[in-house]
Amino acid sequence: MKADQVIRDCIFCKNELKDALETNNSQKIRVNWITCLTLLRMVGHVLEKVDKKNYPSSQIVFSSLWNEKKVDDVFLNFIEKERNEAIKEYKFSFKEDNFQVETDNEFLFQNGNSFLSQSGERMVFMDKKRAIHFASKTKQITIVEEERLDLWVENAIEWWTDYLKELKFRLNESQNP
Repeated sequence: MKADQVIRDCIFCKNELKDALETNNSQKIRVNWITCLTLLRMVGHVLEKVDKKNYPSSQIVFSSLWNEKKVDDVFLNFIEKERNEAIKEYKFSFKEDNFQVETDNEFLFQNGNSFLSQSGERMVFMDKKRAIHFASKTKQITIVEEERLDLWVENAIEWWTDYLKELKFRLNESQNP
């Protein structure tokens, strides 16, 4: 399926995002974040506009799975929401803040380079004076590895991969009852 190619491109871009995060290159982080989000959303469009046409007798399989999965949290609150905010508003769920870490904030928990401030703001240190502030991702009390941008993308890739496995299984079942 053509959607598989989009996922492979997204995996490539996720690795580029991870490299950008490791080198603290904010422009590369933004560009790769937008590209990942766009590719993640593109998977669904390619399924609908390209792959579905290759299975004319199985249109209902595509539609029924989509109707089941389009309400999943990963799709609604990450793939769709983040892509729309980035593409339509150039708005991100993270922002870079410049501040003196040593004097301006006290941190409660540490996990690698991740911190949670007393006010509940999640941070990832860039260097001694800068941190990425995960502004909209502060609802949980504890820090988890999944707060890294590349891992958000990884989770969404896994969601699409599972989606495609289920779709292929159902297509096979419908063609070979």
